[in-house]
Amino acid sequence: MKARTLTFDANWPVFDGHLPGQPMVPGAELIRIAAEVAGGELQRVERFKFVQPVLPSDTVTVTAQPHGRDAGAWDVRVERGETLCAAGRVYLNSL
Repeated sequence: MKARTLTFDANWPVFDGHLPGQPMVPGAELIRIAAEVAGGELQRVERFKFVQPVLPSDTVTVTAQPHGRDAGAWDVRVERGETLCAAGRVYLNSL
């Protein structure tokens, strides 16, 4: 399993345009980070669910583990403490 913990800077410019008044990390950014943690270039996404928003200044842990024998497939989770924020499967291109 691979993992990375990160905190989203409240001054990150993307927050200015992503839901003004209620900023949150865009889902596409969470998926991009998950693919990066898994160690490859994103090819496609499958069954990704966003359960709780990731907000400015939140610290989350992104984990990725290979999905069985399906080459290039990784099951990923984004968690804030014990709270699941997002989860799904990403498929990576070989680098």
